[in-house]
Amino acid sequence: MSKKKYNHAEAFCVMTYQSDDGTITEQLWNSRDGVTPFMIMSRNGGRELRHIDWGKDYPQPNYKPLPGKRIFVDATRELVTPKMNEYVEKIFTEHDGGYWKTREEAFEALLPGWLRNGEEPWIIVVGVE
Repeated sequence: MSKKKYNHAEAFCVMTYQSDDGTITEQLWNSRDGVTPFMIMSRNGGRELRHIDWGKDYPQPNYKPLPGKRIFVDATRELVTPKMNEYVEKIFTEHDGGYWKTREEAFEALLPGWLRNGEEPWIIVVGVE
């Protein structure tokens, strides 16, 4: 019986994402043994990209992405803070804070869901962040 090398099928794979109309295609490397989303936003945030060609995904643990390429990493407090602050601000602007009295309270309450015990994927740009 063969033993699995990684815990997740997409571990260390270079995966292809594409817009529905095929005009945007991007490959992202998963730098971790963790799950990745089926859909991501395009680099400029204007289009949804879907993971395609699943059968061509295979682990490349020694892959070296070039500067400027986007990759998946584990989410950390430092990485998610800018987007979390935007989200919390939206809650306070559009919903008067929702369930929370302060932005800090909202941030701390929402943070665990964004990190999922350090297992949530986050996209960074190599050589930039």
